[in-house]
Amino acid sequence: MAQIRSKGFTLIELIIVIVLLAIIGAFSFRFIGLGADVYRDTSARDQLVSQSRFALERLSRELRNALPLSVRVYDNNRCIQYVPILTSGEYLEVPTTANPGDTVTAIAPLERRTPLSPSRHLVIFNTQTSTIYDDSGQRYLIADRQLSGSTIEFELTTSSSDPIEFNNVGPSRRYYEVGPPVSWCYLPDNGQLRRYQSANFTAAEPLVQTVSSGSLMAEHVSNNASELLFEVENVVLSQNNLVLIDIEFTRDDAAEALNLLYEVHIPNVP
Repeated sequence: MAQIRSKGFTLIELIIVIVLLAIIGAFSFRFIGLGADVYRDTSARDQLVSQSRFALERLSRELRNALPLSVRVYDNNRCIQYVPILTSGEYLEVPTTANPGDTVTAIAPLERRTPLSPSRHLVIFNTQTSTIYDDSGQRYLIADRQLSGSTIEFELTTSSSDPIEFNNVGPSRRYYEVGPPVSWCYLPDNGQLRRYQSANFTAAEPLVQTVSSGSLMAEHVSNNASELLFEVENVVLSQNNLVLIDIEFTRDDAAEALNLLYEVHIPNVP
């Protein structure tokens, strides 16, 4: 009589297979988890680099369009302020001490007529940073503009009863239409870089800005108190302005820092 043999796995063999599968699975999940960690870390780095470069590129572009000699720093070099140029051109007639008046005649810019906001000012031949922010006779509020052919006439206003007269007119005969000052500030309490639009000009340093106002430009800024974020050098007519921007970014989940150093050259052509 033929014997029937049953084939199968012994308990020891099953245990060995289960142990081997567990070891292989553990290594597989560890490998997949390591890849996910690398991807997550790389994505976070890219996001930090992108947002930091966006903020500094925008700040650099805005500074290059700043009124000559208008860039200044305050709040222990954690804030930088400048006056943005809106339009520019060559003037034909301008009121001076010898010929007081309240209008400036100029060659119309190529864009002809841009919207006239309530806070536009006309600047001619500014020679010092302080003369931009105080009422020193180099900046006047524009009340209206009249376009006639290839010329444009600016009607100016003053806060006093004195006639409009520019202290200096300069050799280049260039005028600038400018808007109120703009500030970029680092807030160390929350590691943010914010942009603030001022409502008016002031000779004194602006008040320290807060989170309640302004637009968020960058996060994760980690400069310490001893580091100068913004520096302005060579603020003279014979040389271009040099603005140094040194900002450090650090992610919450990583100890390494990202240091970005920018140099912005601003032509001084008053």
